[in-house]
Amino acid sequence: MPFKTAVQARWNEVAALRVAGYTEGYATFWNGNIMVELSNGAFDIRVWNPGEELQDPDNVYQWLQETDHVDTHPEGPVFVFLERHELQDILGEHTLDKGTVEFENENYIAYGYPSYDEMRADFFD
Repeated sequence: MPFKTAVQARWNEVAALRVAGYTEGYATFWNGNIMVELSNGAFDIRVWNPGEELQDPDNVYQWLQETDHVDTHPEGPVFVFLERHELQDILGEHTLDKGTVEFENENYIAYGYPSYDEMRADFFD
């Protein structure tokens, strides 16, 4: 998918999450940075290393994101945005089943949580 098409495809996801009231979230590197740009900076997204299995949601990618993301956590509601193939690629056999599905289509899914602690617990249950 060409870059321009990939960026345009994120408009619906960004709009759905903004309407739902989210401002903080987690995503893989490429998706997170595009969503911050498309939200005109309204989103503060901690990004994970693309292609790396995710054992701990606090293991954020330490490149091209806010430096405080390494040692701080979101306050208030938080979302997790993933491409469908990433569910298996980075989560392995684990499934996220405690969050509310805020957006989904054939390529992407976004889970919403009332708090960082509830999101983190979903990774370990």
